[in-house]
Amino acid sequence: MIIVAIILFSFLKPTASVINSSLSDSWDPTYRKKKSQLVCFENQSASAWQERREMVEAINEKYCTVRKNIGILPIFFIHQTGAKGKTDETYFLQSIEMAIKMGNKIVVLADKNYSSFPAQVDFHHMSLEVKSFLTSSAMEFAEHYEHYSTNAFRFELSAMQRYFVFATYMNFHNIPRAFLSDSDMYLLTNVTDEFRCFPGCDLVHSGSSLHNSYWTRPLLNDFIDFIRNSYVDPERKKAARLVFEDIRKHGHTGGICDMTLIHWFAMNSTIKSKYKICDSYKMPLTPAGVFDHNNGEKSLHSFHQVGPLQMPYFTVVTSMNESIEIPLKSIHFQGDGKYIMLKCSIE
Repeated sequence: MIIVAIILFSFLKPTASVINSSLSDSWDPTYRKKKSQLVCFENQSASAWQERREMVEAINEKYCTVRKNIGILPIFFIHQTGAKGKTDETYFLQSIEMAIKMGNKIVVLADKNYSSFPAQVDFHHMSLEVKSFLTSSAMEFAEHYEHYSTNAFRFELSAMQRYFVFATYMNFHNIPRAFLSDSDMYLLTNVTDEFRCFPGCDLVHSGSSLHNSYWTRPLLNDFIDFIRNSYVDPERKKAARLVFEDIRKHGHTGGICDMTLIHWFAMNSTIKSKYKICDSYKMPLTPAGVFDHNNGEKSLHSFHQVGPLQMPYFTVVTSMNESIEIPLKSIHFQGDGKYIMLKCSIE
């Protein structure tokens, strides 16, 4: 087990504080798990997708704050071809298609221009192995990076470099706030409308995971400074090395990664006083829904689908044995879970 993942799954226990007067005040902190079929969205008509968007917006309207005029928040996909040069990355294209169908604006920064990119995608070519305007600071960081992980060197380095690329683009284009998505996500909401559920937050992450996260530009710039300093400052390097040595000593896998650093960043007293950082899994669970952490192969059965639009839900059981449906606003097919996406197609 990856050691940093230990802190990530607290969302599996709903909090007792629920912002919804129509529900029971006392919740049994367990999920009633139901066997799930594949989460596919085949042969859905344009009207069905429009109905799905309207349904999610109605949920947000009922349970979240009044929507403010914050402009359109773009979704960034920062993607590099697999370390082994794999070219079949259908799951990546599916992630983009899904986000578009939910009415989102898409920016892709990638090392390959897929011919099947939808016309709505704002594509910019960049490779983390070729120095350019977008990659300059990321490649400079690579000169300081030290590998404290059992995972592949390139995998962990590129995961951290993407924040430098992300910041460079946001700074150049003067984008005040944006959403960052991994390449293996089903986003089941419009992220601009969804932000009403996180009022005032400068960063929204999911249990120290950043696979679907909201960012303000000032916080992002402070975070890349924090990443850089973690590999330059002798004391921080020592702390990271000791954590990794302890992981290996106990026979675990994983190590220092972007999830580790965002956790340390969020716990920093200066950062805490400067920004409002929101962990969506530590916020009171409401019928407005939740972003997913990982519903890949091992945890596929922790949700089920209901209704003609196949919206995926968690089922929460109250102390009165009531079954309350909590919609998922995203599904993350991490690691081997991508095979589930590859079995589906989006028409």
